[in-house]
Amino acid sequence: MPKGSTSTFSVQAFRAKGKGLEAEPARSASSEEQALRMVDRMAADKAGVVAVRQDGHPGLGEFEEPIVLKVVGRVPEYFTDTSLIPF
Repeated sequence: MPKGSTSTFSVQAFRAKGKGLEAEPARSASSEEQALRMVDRMAADKAGVVAVRQDGHPGLGEFEEPIVLKVVGRVPEYFTDTSLIPF
């Protein structure tokens, strides 16, 4: 990563709603290891959970494409098919 860059980690859980999924508020993690542990803990009572890392330079508002670290259960297709990522 270039100087001044940082990695952010987030975990997104989804609950079943009808035939689809409803996103819960995303949660921040302080490290990749914490994000992966959060996925494992949250997966027990969620339809699906995903951990994502995003590298970038927050001060400049520049970010690379998100990297999916782990998926458990059902999540929106754009987390598993990178051609559909909306960001």
